[in-house]
Amino acid sequence: MKRRSFIAGILGAAAVGTAQAQPTNRIRRVGVLMGYSEADPEAKAMFSELAKGLSELGWTDGRNLRMEIRWAPGDTDLMRSYAKELVDLHPDVIVSNSTPVTAAL
Repeated sequence: MKRRSFIAGILGAAAVGTAQAQPTNRIRRVGVLMGYSEADPEAKAMFSELAKGLSELGWTDGRNLRMEIRWAPGDTDLMRSYAKELVDLHPDVIVSNSTPVTAAL
């Protein structure tokens, strides 16, 4: 559970920093690359904590935030492909959940 809180805290801090630097009327884009299957219960819980943490800070997907989520369950080639896709979207921040995913980014 601490890992989930840590992830949500990091993204929340980045979102707050961005909010203070620029007007909040622009929709922020967050890229999320998960090295799990979308059906994995642990991955769902991590993503839920991330969304909850952002919501507590006033960031809501579809209102002032757009989350671009990609799931690459243990597939290095898929991780690299999704990493490129997310980087090409020029999000305000990209969240990764593991060392292999971060290496792909």
